[in-house]
Amino acid sequence: MDHNKIKTKKHVKRTVYTDEDAHKLVDIVAKYQNVVESKKTDVVAWKEKDAAWQKIGEEYNCGQLETRTVDQLRSKFDNLKKETRCYFAKQRQDLYRTGGGVVEDNIRAILKLLYNKIRCIINLSVLGLEAFPGDSDMIATDIATDHIVSDIGTTETASAAEMVEIPPAAAECSSKTVKKYK
Repeated sequence: MDHNKIKTKKHVKRTVYTDEDAHKLVDIVAKYQNVVESKKTDVVAWKEKDAAWQKIGEEYNCGQLETRTVDQLRSKFDNLKKETRCYFAKQRQDLYRTGGGVVEDNIRAILKLLYNKIRCIINLSVLGLEAFPGDSDMIATDIATDHIVSDIGTTETASAAEMVEIPPAAAECSSKTVKKYK
């Protein structure tokens, strides 16, 4: 065996992203979300995705001191999506555990904002499917109106929005206009 022909992989330096870098990446990916998060798997779709990631890489590296490769950016975004899914799955678990009550989380506000931005991009894979009336997974936030028994024994009707605070990011996702990829 000839040792000269053995190729060794060049050690690639681990990239560290600041919170601002992650926000910048997510903001740029949001512009191309229709292509990047497309579920199509044919040759044309893959070429469009690669072209979109090349544009994302160019936009991201414009004005940056430390440039990142397209593979590094893609890997970071995939990791952020995983973190987002885990965060919202934990929120959902805690919500079911408390029966729709207050859920405490110990996460920095800037990460909550980042996860909400990503949730707007990959909405269905984060939130899952809606519970239907009569479903055992249905909790107070899924019900349009619910009866609340007060201390004196009278029953009052309250909407789900009154019982649980709806995060502003949820309204932001639904009202946001989707930009088409050109």
